[in-house]
Amino acid sequence: MAKIDILLPAMGEGVIEATITKWLVKEGSVVREDDPLVEVATDKVDSEIPAPADGKLVKITVPEGTVVQVGETIAIIETEAPLSADEPKIRKEVERIRETISDIRSEKRELDNVSRDLKSRTPSGKFLSPLVRSIAARENISYSDLDKIRGTGMDGRITKDDVLGFVESLKSQEKALQTEPAGGNTPPAARQEKATQAEPTGGNTPPAARQEK
Repeated sequence: MAKIDILLPAMGEGVIEATITKWLVKEGSVVREDDPLVEVATDKVDSEIPAPADGKLVKITVPEGTVVQVGETIAIIETEAPLSADEPKIRKEVERIRETISDIRSEKRELDNVSRDLKSRTPSGKFLSPLVRSIAARENISYSDLDKIRGTGMDGRITKDDVLGFVESLKSQEKALQTEPAGGNTPPAARQEKATQAEPTGGNTPPAARQEK
């Protein structure tokens, strides 16, 4: 009797893995071609994988809840049906898919590394530690503003104290703006009132007062 590996098939462009959500048959069960064997889920679609031929499910290699890659064996069927003449081609295609997935993973790791490196530096290239980035995010400080800080750490790195000092400086400036008078000159009404209060009564007694005397 021949054995057939049941592989996780490709399920859409860009999909390289899926989660085994539920096995619909148990090991030792007899299945017919196209009977649904297992339910799988991806980021894009949920699907069922059918039996490729009549036979017996002799082994489940991937338990429920496991994430597997496209092209990996998830179960084995034992069948009396003759193997297809295309079997060697199919296996070769599976190997090609696995190599493609490996290349995609490598590219993704490289992109992730580049992304992390970009996030850890200011536009001018100053290194930012995770703690500094965390404080900056909490205080809504942009990377451009961080670039203005003169780092006191090793090799000019911006330290926690540098960022906190910058935050306090911004708060002080904001407070000063809030308490500063709206204008530098005294309002006209106030000037007139002061002038009236300060105006001397004069050297001569008003006529009415002299007459009263």
